[in-house]
Amino acid sequence: MNASKYSILLLEDEAITRFLISDFLQELGITTLAVGSFAALTQVLPTDCDLLLADVHLPDGNSLDMLPRLRQQGVLNVEYL
Repeated sequence: MNASKYSILLLEDEAITRFLISDFLQELGITTLAVGSFAALTQVLPTDCDLLLADVHLPDGNSLDMLPRLRQQGVLNVEYL
């Protein structure tokens, strides 16, 4: 598997968790963009990521509730932490 051709958008509000996951993915050669809130996510969308890896409980909302808006903005592959 050639991980360098994949990109993940990480949505995680806890800074240390965001750093650890992002660092791990980058060590695997996966391009990673990490944001800490839904508001920050909307600033980087639309993006050309292969996967959105999202925390469910965020300070500015629940990412499960935001799924329809994410789909409208072209985010098709979502996994939850």
